Amino acid sequence: MSENLRWSHSAPAVLRFYLEALVTSPIPAPEKSAARPSWPDALGRLGADWWSVIVSGVVVALAVFDALPKIPW
Repeated sequence: MSENLRWSHSAPAVLRFYLEALVTSPIPAPEKSAARPSWPDALGRLGADWWSVIVSGVVVALAVFDALPKIPW
C-alpha cells in the first residue's frame, strides 16, 4: 500500500476528535413560535395527497365496522 493512501491518524483518534467536536459544539436553542396556527390554516396546508389518504382511511374504517350504506342492486 502506498504512503498516499495511508491514514495519517489512527481511526480511534479521528473518531474521538469528531465525537469531542459533536459533544462540545454549542447547540442552538429551538426557535419558539409566537402562536400556534389556527385549525383552518393547519388544514389548508394539507396537500391533495394527504386528503385522499384521510378520505380513503375513513371509507376503510366504515367498511371494517360494516357502517357503509347498503346499495340495493
